[in-house]
Amino acid sequence: AKCMAPYLDELVNFNLSEWGANTPNIMIADNGKDFALFEYDMSRIYYGHIFCSERRGKEALQFVKQALTFFFDNTDAAVVHGLTPIEKRHVRLFMRRIGFHSYGEVKTEAGTMEHFILTKNEWRALNG
Repeated sequence: AKCMAPYLDELVNFNLSEWGANTPNIMIADNGKDFALFEYDMSRIYYGHIFCSERRGKEALQFVKQALTFFFDNTDAAVVHGLTPIEKRHVRLFMRRIGFHSYGEVKTEAGTMEHFILTKNEWRALNG
């Protein structure tokens, strides 16, 4: 809860207690301020949520790569997908740099988002 506090206002219909009680969900954090959430969607498919409040640029990229490697190495997940607010251009560019592919825009209760998808096979091809 402490590391998510700065972001809770942005997350529509998110309840941390319920999220944590859902055992397939995974949180990866190493400094209490930057973290990756992998939320179970359906068999072998997870929503990914990445929050970096302390790291920027190369340091953020390194953290996310470590988190995704840990995630794919330690789960049976085949796909991670997520939504990024359309107005956060820098985050959308960052998602592409990590290796996610855009699958267009979607309208949500939180506004227009860009849908990104990354498969385990794509991740392995990029990162060994």
